[in-house]
Amino acid sequence: MKKVLIIAIGLLVIVSCKKEETGGGNAPTVWPDYLVGTWNLDNVELTAKLVFQGFPVTGDGESVTTMGGYTFNSDNSFSYDWSSEVAIEFAGIINDTIPVDQKGSGVYNVLGESQIQLISNGDTSLLDIKSKSVSTLVVELEDKMEVDGFGEVELEIESILSK
Repeated sequence: MKKVLIIAIGLLVIVSCKKEETGGGNAPTVWPDYLVGTWNLDNVELTAKLVFQGFPVTGDGESVTTMGGYTFNSDNSFSYDWSSEVAIEFAGIINDTIPVDQKGSGVYNVLGESQIQLISNGDTSLLDIKSKSVSTLVVELEDKMEVDGFGEVELEIESILSK
């Protein structure tokens, strides 16, 4: 079961972003221009539904601590380097805190006002933008995956990012 949780938390890599050091308040105020820069990962909340041998088990998680985030560059490349401890509870079965450390890079595309496409290590993910401003982004990712020996996991992950 911990393997499922670690895989679910690993997907957090997709949704965390870093903060831009603007040096003097000259940050662009037009979307998507202000996406460029470094964003800190402030909070992550997730809901995971595991269907194990035909029985659904739902779990919730929230970050206890976070450090780092993502950097979005003007050439549509991005990098991430973050760590977090996520408290997870699965319907009284598991109640644990899991450490997660992630580092990597890729390319991104802004798809209109409401989505960001991330491509990293051959995987493509779509982030739905729940709200955005020059200093705060709230994004959500929904995903499904098969986990050997456990069944299917549906994930809904919401991240709060700030400059």
